[in-house]
Amino acid sequence: MLEMQVIAALKEAFKSREAWEAKYPDLSPLDDDRVLLQNWASTAQTHGMVLAHLAASPQTRTELMAEMEGMIDRAPAWLDAHFEGQQVMTLELFLHGIAQTQAKQRAAIERVVAEQVDDPAAIEKMLAQAPIPEGTEERSALIHSVGAVMTAHSEALVELAYDLDTRASRRFD
Repeated sequence: MLEMQVIAALKEAFKSREAWEAKYPDLSPLDDDRVLLQNWASTAQTHGMVLAHLAASPQTRTELMAEMEGMIDRAPAWLDAHFEGQQVMTLELFLHGIAQTQAKQRAAIERVVAEQVDDPAAIEKMLAQAPIPEGTEERSALIHSVGAVMTAHSEALVELAYDLDTRASRRFD
């Protein structure tokens, strides 16, 4: 089942402190906040790659594979800060970059849903309940919004996989 593979990929993106410290020994020991932020970045990156793999159209898949690969490292807010010489990643800057990444991913999710889902109402409703933040909201509101979008994107990807599974099983019935 494709949806189980999507769930497994999303779970794999969320790593333990020990796994992150092994990957980034120069940053060890990591505090709880840093582990959470690493997991959010990893999950956002995984969202993009899973979406690209779920695209049924070969052209869309090719485009999304190129666009989503490494997308998390190309958040405009982060690139601008680096270009301006800002070396410290603040929580607000991090969240702004994640929100920008989520906005691009939302557009890609909507594209894939429009191209290949016969009845997109459930996915559209799920996404509408978690609007993309601007990235400039007050810290607590931004944290809440980014988290809600993470959840909505995860659920949308599982639903997209379920839709593909359902269509595939109808072909063989």
